Amino acid sequence: MAWATTTDLQDYAPDIIDYGITDWSADIARAEASVLEWVKSNWWYDQVRRYGMTPATWPMDVNLLNTDLLKAPTCFRALGWEILPKLAKHSDPDGDGFSRRAEWFRQRYHDTLNEIGKQSLYDWNKDGTFQDYERRGPAPRVVVKRA
Repeated sequence: MAWATTTDLQDYAPDIIDYGITDWSADIARAEASVLEWVKSNWWYDQVRRYGMTPATWPMDVNLLNTDLLKAPTCFRALGWEILPKLAKHSDPDGDGFSRRAEWFRQRYHDTLNEIGKQSLYDWNKDGTFQDYERRGPAPRVVVKRA
């Protein structure tokens, strides 16, 4: 998948490699898995069911996801749940700067996911582009019955 890198994290937290760890790829991988699970359970299943299909008969192809849209929530998830909590001092009852930053990224994560669901997240026609009409999901299934 590789939706984000440590360099991408620096777009949102420029100092993230200044604390002794310069490769956050394992944390990013866990964040990607969480974002993918959100896409499946909160977006994909609704899209497919809306058109009378079931996820079992219409499985999601991860390669058709708009990974450009998923980069920011992956970074926010990694920073808010994986990375900044590792750097936080858990002995501070009021939370330290890392804890407060983690909370901010958690909120950004949720806000971003709410917006992503309204955009062209999947290449339904498999042409390599994400068109505005693809926001609506797959074309409805039409069953023609002869009389």
